[in-house]
Amino acid sequence: MTDPDSCCFESLLEKEGITVPPYLHGIGENDRVAEIYVQHAADMVEDVGTELK
Repeated sequence: MTDPDSCCFESLLEKEGITVPPYLHGIGENDRVAEIYVQHAADMVEDVGTELK
């Protein structure tokens, strides 16, 4: 998370001189993450011997 008044990763990294552009969106909003999630679900269905309709 990002919070200038706490011990978040952003604050810790910036104290070390590393600029951190926060990504303030849910992980499901990222198209690539969604593709990976769907592929994992499809793989699981295939592994148990059924199919998605």
